[in-house]
Amino acid sequence: MMKRREFSKKLVSATIGAAVAGASATAEASAQTSHTPRRNTVMHVGGDYHSVAGPGITSRANLEYNLRYGVKHLTVQLKNRPEGGGWDLDALKRMKDDCDGVGVQLEAIRMEPTYITLPKGTERDRELDNIAGNIQKASAVGVKIITYHWTVIPIRRNRETSGRGKVTYSGFRLEENWKDLPVGKSGKVSSDDYWERIATFLEKVIPVAKQHNVRMACHPYDPPGLPPGYQGADNWDSPSIFDSIKR
Repeated sequence: MMKRREFSKKLVSATIGAAVAGASATAEASAQTSHTPRRNTVMHVGGDYHSVAGPGITSRANLEYNLRYGVKHLTVQLKNRPEGGGWDLDALKRMKDDCDGVGVQLEAIRMEPTYITLPKGTERDRELDNIAGNIQKASAVGVKIITYHWTVIPIRRNRETSGRGKVTYSGFRLEENWKDLPVGKSGKVSSDDYWERIATFLEKVIPVAKQHNVRMACHPYDPPGLPPGYQGADNWDSPSIFDSIKR
């Protein structure tokens, strides 16, 4: 016969054990719930014109190359356009058909930075008209994003560094003699000139983009933070690229 005191000890021990086990199970279940992967519906991996396998970005070779890595969205670039004109709509349709044929989405188009290099005048007005027409063409084939970068000074690279896996990175380091560099082909562009061009673009182009349900995506200056006067340009991201993007 078990004594009352021994019975009480066993009962308390069993109760505590059950409580601890229950708490552990609850904590484990909670941990599993909190670490359950959630599908990201906002972001995805995409491929673009910087890395192309085969004869063209929408060639079968490049599309299959992207698909092997689970990449199903592409940003393309159209460089061969008629002199002084806009994008070739037939070329866009062919690219769209190439993508549709293998289940890849032609998601975005990178536009040329020609506009930002131009001062006020008829040539700049024609370029604004081209951009408006290009937006309509993009919308006509189902492309909803056009990206752009406002670089009066072309993207600068002047060094290479080694990285992991024997890769080589291209990079930029501000030259010690940068004040002695020649003025760029766009000539001298003051901060006021730069912002007037940006403001005019936004006022003329964004309403057209909204009308055709196309988003205009601004690429930050590359490399950011070039000092005012670098090759004659007071870059729009000086002194802070974050403040400039907000502006």
